[in-house]
Amino acid sequence: MRLLVYTMLRLGLVVAAAGVLYLLGLRSWILWIAAVVVGALLSFVLFGRQREDAASVLAQYDPLREERPTFSPKAQEDAAYEDAVVDAHAPGSAGDDVRPGGSAVVPGEAVGEESAETGPAGAGPDRPADGAGSSERRPSEDR
Repeated sequence: MRLLVYTMLRLGLVVAAAGVLYLLGLRSWILWIAAVVVGALLSFVLFGRQREDAASVLAQYDPLREERPTFSPKAQEDAAYEDAVVDAHAPGSAGDDVRPGGSAVVPGEAVGEESAETGPAGAGPDRPADGAGSSERRPSEDR
Protein backbone atom coordinates (compact mmCIF):
# COMPACT_ATOMS: atom_id res chain seq x y z
CA MET A 1 0.00 0.00 0.00
CA ARG A 2 2.85 2.39 0.80
CA LEU A 3 4.34 1.80 -2.64
CA LEU A 4 1.00 2.57 -4.28
CA VAL A 5 0.59 5.77 -2.25
CA TYR A 6 4.07 6.98 -3.25
CA THR A 7 3.43 6.19 -6.93
CA MET A 8 0.09 8.03 -6.92
CA LEU A 9 1.63 11.05 -5.19
CA ARG A 10 4.36 11.24 -7.82
CA LEU A 11 1.92 10.87 -10.70
CA GLY A 12 -0.32 13.57 -9.20
CA LEU A 13 2.68 15.86 -8.88
CA VAL A 14 3.62 15.33 -12.55
CA VAL A 15 0.05 16.11 -13.65
CA ALA A 16 -0.04 19.20 -11.42
CA ALA A 17 3.30 20.37 -12.83
CA ALA A 18 1.96 19.82 -16.37
CA GLY A 19 -1.09 21.94 -15.53
CA VAL A 20 1.02 24.80 -14.18
CA LEU A 21 3.40 24.65 -17.15
CA TYR A 22 0.43 24.62 -19.54
CA LEU A 23 -0.90 27.79 -17.93
CA LEU A 24 2.56 29.32 -18.27
CA GLY A 25 2.48 28.78 -22.02
CA LEU A 26 4.15 25.45 -22.79
CA ARG A 27 2.04 23.69 -25.39
CA SER A 28 4.19 21.11 -27.19
CA TRP A 29 5.80 17.79 -26.30
CA ILE A 30 8.29 19.77 -24.21
CA LEU A 31 5.45 20.32 -21.73
CA TRP A 32 5.49 16.65 -20.69
CA ILE A 33 9.28 16.41 -20.51
CA ALA A 34 9.40 19.52 -18.34
CA ALA A 35 6.49 18.22 -16.21
CA VAL A 36 8.30 14.92 -15.54
CA VAL A 37 11.53 16.73 -14.62
CA VAL A 38 9.76 19.24 -12.36
CA GLY A 39 7.65 16.47 -10.81
CA ALA A 40 10.72 14.30 -10.13
CA LEU A 41 12.59 17.19 -8.49
CA LEU A 42 9.64 18.20 -6.35
CA SER A 43 8.87 14.61 -5.32
CA PHE A 44 12.48 14.15 -4.25
CA VAL A 45 12.20 17.22 -2.01
CA LEU A 46 8.64 16.80 -0.76
CA PHE A 47 8.15 13.04 -0.44
CA GLY A 48 11.26 11.81 1.37
CA ARG A 49 9.40 9.86 4.05
CA GLN A 50 7.07 8.23 1.52
CA ARG A 51 10.07 7.33 -0.67
CA GLU A 52 11.79 5.59 2.26
CA ASP A 53 8.59 3.71 3.10
CA ALA A 54 8.23 2.54 -0.50
CA ALA A 55 11.88 1.47 -0.60
CA SER A 56 11.43 -0.58 2.56
CA VAL A 57 8.48 -2.37 0.94
CA LEU A 58 10.58 -3.21 -2.11
CA ALA A 59 13.50 -4.35 0.06
CA GLN A 60 11.26 -6.91 1.79
CA TYR A 61 10.68 -8.69 -1.52
CA ASP A 62 14.36 -9.02 -2.49
CA PRO A 63 15.06 -12.77 -2.28
CA LEU A 64 18.85 -12.37 -2.45
CA ARG A 65 19.11 -9.66 0.20
CA GLU A 66 20.45 -11.98 2.93
CA GLU A 67 22.78 -13.92 0.63
CA ARG A 68 24.45 -10.91 -0.95
CA PRO A 69 27.70 -9.89 0.77
CA THR A 70 27.75 -6.37 2.12
CA PHE A 71 31.45 -5.84 1.45
CA SER A 72 33.93 -7.20 -1.06
CA PRO A 73 36.08 -10.17 0.01
CA LYS A 74 39.14 -7.86 0.21
CA ALA A 75 37.29 -5.45 2.50
CA GLN A 76 36.13 -8.34 4.71
CA GLU A 77 39.71 -9.65 4.90
CA ASP A 78 41.00 -6.19 5.87
CA ALA A 79 38.30 -5.84 8.52
CA ALA A 80 39.14 -9.27 9.97
CA TYR A 81 42.83 -8.32 10.16
CA GLU A 82 42.02 -5.00 11.81
CA ASP A 83 39.75 -6.74 14.35
CA ALA A 84 42.53 -9.23 15.13
CA VAL A 85 45.03 -6.42 15.73
CA VAL A 86 42.62 -4.49 17.94
CA ASP A 87 41.73 -7.61 19.91
CA ALA A 88 45.40 -8.50 20.35
CA HIS A 89 46.16 -5.08 21.84
CA ALA A 90 43.02 -4.84 23.95
CA PRO A 91 43.42 -4.51 27.72
CA GLY A 92 43.52 -7.94 29.34
CA SER A 93 44.75 -9.74 26.23
CA ALA A 94 47.78 -12.01 26.24
CA GLY A 95 49.77 -9.31 24.48
CA ASP A 96 50.59 -11.42 21.44
CA ASP A 97 51.09 -9.53 18.24
CA VAL A 98 49.25 -10.43 15.05
CA ARG A 99 50.78 -10.68 11.59
CA PRO A 100 48.98 -9.78 8.35
CA GLY A 101 46.88 -12.81 7.56
CA GLY A 102 45.72 -13.18 11.14
CA SER A 103 48.45 -15.49 12.51
CA ALA A 104 49.86 -14.71 15.93
CA VAL A 105 53.57 -14.15 16.50
CA VAL A 106 55.21 -17.20 18.02
CA PRO A 107 56.74 -16.42 21.43
CA GLY A 108 60.52 -16.24 21.14
CA GLU A 109 60.44 -15.28 17.45
CA ALA A 110 61.30 -11.66 16.82
CA VAL A 111 58.94 -9.70 14.63
CA GLY A 112 60.66 -8.51 11.47
CA GLU A 113 63.26 -11.30 11.30
CA GLU A 114 63.96 -12.72 7.91
CA SER A 115 62.62 -16.20 7.39
CA ALA A 116 62.88 -18.64 4.51
CA GLU A 117 59.17 -18.33 3.76
CA THR A 118 58.60 -14.60 3.76
CA GLY A 119 61.99 -13.03 3.09
CA PRO A 120 62.99 -9.73 4.69
CA ALA A 121 60.61 -7.88 6.99
CA GLY A 122 57.99 -6.00 5.04
CA ALA A 123 58.27 -8.24 1.98
CA GLY A 124 55.34 -10.33 0.98
CA PRO A 125 53.25 -11.34 -1.97
CA ASP A 126 52.13 -7.75 -2.53
CA ARG A 127 55.45 -6.05 -1.81
CA PRO A 128 58.75 -7.37 -3.17
CA ALA A 129 61.73 -7.49 -0.84
CA ASP A 130 64.00 -5.42 -3.10
CA GLY A 131 61.49 -2.59 -3.60
CA ALA A 132 61.06 -3.34 -7.30
CA GLY A 133 57.78 -2.04 -8.61
CA SER A 134 57.55 0.54 -5.86
CA SER A 135 56.27 3.93 -6.92
CA GLU A 136 58.04 5.67 -4.05
CA ARG A 137 61.17 7.62 -4.90
CA ARG A 138 64.27 7.18 -2.84
CA PRO A 139 66.08 10.30 -1.60
CA SER A 140 69.15 9.47 -3.70
CA GLU A 141 67.01 9.46 -6.89
CA ASP A 142 65.92 13.07 -6.40
CA ARG A 143 69.29 14.48 -7.43
